[in-house]
Amino acid sequence: MKKFVISVLVFLIALSISASPGSPFQYKWVQLNNGMPVLLIPVKENPVISSTIVMKVGLKYENKEHNGVSHLLEHLMFNGTTKRTQKQLYDDLDRAGCYSNASTGDHYTAYYTLCSKENFAKALEIQSDMIFHSTLPENKVPKEKSIVIQEIQRDKMSPSYEEGALLRHTLFPASSYGMKVLGDADSVKRIPREEILKFYHKYYAPSNAVAVIVGDFNETDVMKTLEDILGKIPAGDVKGVPADVQIPSSKKMEVQKAASLPYSVYYRVFQCARVGSEEFGAQEIGVELLDRGLKQKFSAVDSRISCSTVYTADYGLVEIRARVKDEKTALQFDRELSVYLKNFKVSSADVREIANRMVQETVFSLERPHFFGMLFAPQIAAGLKNPLYPLVVSDKSVGEFIRKLNGECRSLSLLINGREEKQ
Repeated sequence: MKKFVISVLVFLIALSISASPGSPFQYKWVQLNNGMPVLLIPVKENPVISSTIVMKVGLKYENKEHNGVSHLLEHLMFNGTTKRTQKQLYDDLDRAGCYSNASTGDHYTAYYTLCSKENFAKALEIQSDMIFHSTLPENKVPKEKSIVIQEIQRDKMSPSYEEGALLRHTLFPASSYGMKVLGDADSVKRIPREEILKFYHKYYAPSNAVAVIVGDFNETDVMKTLEDILGKIPAGDVKGVPADVQIPSSKKMEVQKAASLPYSVYYRVFQCARVGSEEFGAQEIGVELLDRGLKQKFSAVDSRISCSTVYTADYGLVEIRARVKDEKTALQFDRELSVYLKNFKVSSADVREIANRMVQETVFSLERPHFFGMLFAPQIAAGLKNPLYPLVVSDKSVGEFIRKLNGECRSLSLLINGREEKQ
């Protein structure tokens, strides 16, 4: 990522951060007059533009009493604004030929639109109206609560629900991150509309948002549209609350009983770099290399063994997951995994291969512009600035990441012990 001089435009007040010439795609960070950051990625292949508005709020800011309020609020955002009823909102979206959707995570809530480039200004105005001027009609709250509770009930039918709940509780016993993003049926039922409104007005403001615009646009024209629609909204004064979230650390494998789980699963979790750190790119490539290596080495333990990352603004985690037969098998695998990690070698060729593939996958996502927003919203909310980060990673930095896994990172081994599988 390279920094360039200030681009002097009447509507632009911040330093532009751009991709260098010759990059697989171009991008630029700009800032609107009210301080709202915007990531611009021009893609000329299709005559469409997507707008992703990422609100930096989610499970992180909830408590046990009102667990699920972020996701419930996301549902209520589609029910009317100060100048549109719900019907008018949907009719206007239809007339603009606009796809619209949303998602909620641990630290973010993202809203997506996709439309023809001719209708972008109209689609952005509707999206902005919905996000920053919703009324959350009282008569719509029971319906949306019912829909969310149905989602929770569907999730509970999957064995992975209990697995995920136990993992979260073990990793974050004293943090809101230990709860479920959807909440539970009881907490959702008891959230009063007044609390939802309070949450909305506290966290939904341009000072707590990031916009991502991808598609076939002229930069001058799109910046004027962004300033006219988003830049005139009062910035607000949302101050994110930094949290020093640390997972428990132990050299001994912890065992959690899960009698209703029809299998047992082992986790090795490392607390590592956050998205905004210099180590982030090396960590992502290192995890890809480990995932591939683990599948080759330990396919007899679990052919679906995986290594993956989890990020919020407050932490970065590397998770190795494998289904195991029983506690004895888990202990043996735990020992073998430690030896494997100590002996893991990183080659320059492998690093370049993985880096190129990751960039190619990002380029492919840009062919459907709203997909880029969906894929990158969690990382952008957590502080990602350079979507081409794999290109600046060296094999030395990946090797340093692997070395840190062997003693420097906080780590926890966990067996979620369900019913023994017959093999």
